[in-house]
Amino acid sequence: MSDNVMNCSDGANGSGRPFSDSCGDFELRIQQLEMSNAALRNDNEALRNDNEALRNENAALSHDNAVLSESDLNFRALFEKGPIGVAYHRMVYDDSGKPVDYHFLAANKAYQQLTGVDPVGKTVTQAFPGIENDPFDWIGKYGEVARTGTEFRIQQYLPQNDRWYDCVAYQYKPDHFVAAFLEISERKKAQESLRKSEENLRITLDSIGDAVIATDADGCVSRMNPVAEKLTGWSNSQALKIPLKEVFRIINAQTRQEVDNPVAQVMKSGTIVGLANHTVLISRDGTEYQIADSAAPIIAVDGEICGVVLVFRDVTEEYAVRREMETTNALLRAVIEQSPVPMALFTAPDNKLKLFNRDSLDFFDIELLSSGNDTAEILNKLDLSTFEGETVPPEETAIFRALQGESTHKREIRLADHDGNYHFHYSEGVPVFDNSGNLIAGFVIFPEITDLKLAQEALLESEARFKALHNASFGGIAIHNQGIILDCNQGLSEMSGYSESELIGMDGLQLIAEESRRLVLKNIKDGYEKPYEAMGLRKNGEKYPLRLEGRNVPYKGKTVRTVEFRDMTEQKLAEQAQQKMQDQLNQAHKMESIGRLAGGVAHDFNNMLSVILGYAEIALEQAESDEILHSGLLEIQNAAQRSAEITQQLLAFARKQTIAPDVLDLNQTVEGMLKMLGRLIGENIDLAWLPGKDIWPVMMDPSQLNQLLTNLCINGRDAISDVGRITIETSTVTFDESYCENNREFIPGDYVMLAVSDDGCGIESETIKNLFEPFFTTKGVRGTGLGLATVYGIVKQNKGFVNVYSEPGKGTTFKIYLARHRAAAEHIGRSDTALANLSGNETILLVEDEPSILKMAAYVIEKSGYTVLKADRPGEAIRIATEYPGDIHLLVTDVVMPEMNGRSLAKNLLSLYPNMKCLFMSGYTANVIAHHGVLDKGVHFLQKPFSRKDLTTKLRDVLDDN
Repeated sequence: MSDNVMNCSDGANGSGRPFSDSCGDFELRIQQLEMSNAALRNDNEALRNDNEALRNENAALSHDNAVLSESDLNFRALFEKGPIGVAYHRMVYDDSGKPVDYHFLAANKAYQQLTGVDPVGKTVTQAFPGIENDPFDWIGKYGEVARTGTEFRIQQYLPQNDRWYDCVAYQYKPDHFVAAFLEISERKKAQESLRKSEENLRITLDSIGDAVIATDADGCVSRMNPVAEKLTGWSNSQALKIPLKEVFRIINAQTRQEVDNPVAQVMKSGTIVGLANHTVLISRDGTEYQIADSAAPIIAVDGEICGVVLVFRDVTEEYAVRREMETTNALLRAVIEQSPVPMALFTAPDNKLKLFNRDSLDFFDIELLSSGNDTAEILNKLDLSTFEGETVPPEETAIFRALQGESTHKREIRLADHDGNYHFHYSEGVPVFDNSGNLIAGFVIFPEITDLKLAQEALLESEARFKALHNASFGGIAIHNQGIILDCNQGLSEMSGYSESELIGMDGLQLIAEESRRLVLKNIKDGYEKPYEAMGLRKNGEKYPLRLEGRNVPYKGKTVRTVEFRDMTEQKLAEQAQQKMQDQLNQAHKMESIGRLAGGVAHDFNNMLSVILGYAEIALEQAESDEILHSGLLEIQNAAQRSAEITQQLLAFARKQTIAPDVLDLNQTVEGMLKMLGRLIGENIDLAWLPGKDIWPVMMDPSQLNQLLTNLCINGRDAISDVGRITIETSTVTFDESYCENNREFIPGDYVMLAVSDDGCGIESETIKNLFEPFFTTKGVRGTGLGLATVYGIVKQNKGFVNVYSEPGKGTTFKIYLARHRAAAEHIGRSDTALANLSGNETILLVEDEPSILKMAAYVIEKSGYTVLKADRPGEAIRIATEYPGDIHLLVTDVVMPEMNGRSLAKNLLSLYPNMKCLFMSGYTANVIAHHGVLDKGVHFLQKPFSRKDLTTKLRDVLDDN
């Protein structure tokens, strides 16, 4: 206050105002001060009130702190024991501020149980190694939460433990975040199961052929399948929640009035409701479908109806077919009723009359025929028992046959009317089956054919006359106009393979092969009327030779052309067969001529060769010291041997060669010839020997096998220009019936195969055709043309087969098949000791009508130590044998001689010397000792020409043969 007073005084003095004014101000100030004091008192009261309120608030705060402490305990209990996994983290950044890791500050037990890890005190990369490489980028996403405060939530599948988790992360404070995890695996499984169930339902609804619409309890669409979408014109998305009556608009097809929607009926009755017939669905675009449908309630788990399912399908076509059938049935009834032909329909199996017409009444001669009468009753009233004067049992009539499921052919019936005049009908019954093949009815007709029959009889008589003339030809006849066939006979049909109906109207040039059509067309245009030949063409594409002869003739008011077709196939085949037979006959004559020539050459030429070879050997023994003479004699001997080989080849291909077959093991026999064959083909050609295992024995003359292999190896050698290989191999093979059907030359059975192959130049296919013909050669002057002919003759003489496989530039293989012999093979040949001991002291009677051979042979035999009795004719031999006082051990005789042959001579002498052995000599096969070239069993034979060694060896063989 003093300050105020002071201020007031100072103010009065200072301002110079009147004191009274200053007092007034002072009073005012005093009033203001009192008011301030009052306010201050009020403030103090308020402060006391505030202090009281603060004490109350502190008391409340203490209470709240107590509550908060209890809440914190509850929260901690929830944190520690709750089912939600919770962890508290602090984020770690690198220098650039990028989150690279985070620390686990706290984690509850649920988190540890969910993850299987106690992460507290660790970083996430320590607790979960490799998480920094996880494509989900957990560190980056949590870093975003810790840095920005952005929350995120995600449902994530962890394959490590095959579980799903619902994860929530939020910022607790900067760079700190909390993550909570709740396992939702069961919920996910339930959701997946529901999804699959709904997917299966969708697939099922989309797959069935019927349309399906489901509604809720209010009748609004809840689902539609594609068929329903198509028929209604609404898509499923468009129709959802739309009342069914807007989507499924149906009317009566006949009245065109709307039909009550079935949903309300189903909801009310709780049962399945079907629509009436003739219901039409009107699509959204106005298209109408005839439908058949039904509606059923959808029952919830609690038993309440929660909706309706409507199933319907488009039966427009079925409806149309049914309407068409109704129309057809009506037309059929009208046709049957109005038809002038008596007809009736009986149902099966009850045999009741179903349909008939008025004409059937007259035909059956029944006053009233009512539907439903039994067939037996009707037949009792029918006069059908007369058929051409014969009685027909009822069970054989068309009606009963049709009702037994049998179609009947037309059967003529002759019936007499009331005036006694006969009328002709035919009856024909047809069974009627449903779609399942069940007999449901029998239909029978009885048309009158009296006029038709009379006309047919007249026509048949006319046609018979025409056909008799038409078919009298041994060939085909056609009447054509500019090539188009107007008429033809049966012969042309049989010849061409076309039916007569196919031929009528056909262009006749189709019956002519392409190469002859120009000629035939020219002759048609020129009106050529002489026979000529052309190639025809059958329906099956086969060409055949024809003889054609045409004439221009009038036909139905115009000029046409008649042509006779004469099939020349048989005539041509006969001509070809005749020519083939002629060729074969010529070949046989040629072979016979060659055979006779070979026989003549063999008999005369071989005799001379025997003398030359014999004396050449004798001379060689005596001229060993004279080199020039010895060399010349060798040339003579070699020339004679080559001449003898040519003679043997002639005999072989003419099959006049005398053979003495033995049972051979081909492997053993061929192996014994390999050295000789190797020398024959030369050192530049490799000879390979591939014997088969367990080879069967064959019956064959070893000398023929020698000839065969020699010729084939020479042939292979000549085909190889420089170095090469010839391969000989054996094996077994069996030919069955099916193989021999396609290979006519082969006969079924077991065979031993002998193959000779070379890698030479090969043979052209055209050349192979003539390969085995005698005198055919591709070697020019070097070849005789007898080598392969000899092979062929030997194989055929032994009842075998030969095949040639060759390709130019790749070589040739000859495969020879010899029949298996059912006996053990004999060892061929003699021991070296036996070969060395060729002398003897026995007495030999030598008979030969050729003096030079007689002289040479006697010399050789005597030089070998034998006693020789010589005779130049059979009579002289008999005289010597009769007069000779001692034993004659061996008769050596020529086969073909004057007076008598060698066989007869031996027979005569054996009566004198029963133990005498015989050796026949000849340069030609004679049937007196052999049949078809094969020696009789036990007969010894020496083929001319022979060498000294051949003779002495054979003598010892025969004398030693026991």
